[in-house]
Amino acid sequence: MVDKIVTDTLSGLKMIVTGKVKSEEISGPIGIIKVVGEASKEGASIVFWLMALLSVNVGVLNLLPLPALDGGRIIFCTIRNDRNKSK
Repeated sequence: MVDKIVTDTLSGLKMIVTGKVKSEEISGPIGIIKVVGEASKEGASIVFWLMALLSVNVGVLNLLPLPALDGGRIIFCTIRNDRNKSK
């Protein structure tokens, strides 16, 4: 299940970057609250599935190699360690 969510997250990110997704289709915290509210009407299992989906999404996006995210930090630390080893 997690591998499908990760694959879908990366696919969605690719669609956003390539412009295949309109900016109106992307939501932030307020949109997420609305979706959680709608999901809560369907039952606890849907809310837990949505929590898992959001958690995996945040984890995948956080590992992107951007300076402000953990992925960027990992790259900077790797470069620093490689430079220190070569001295």
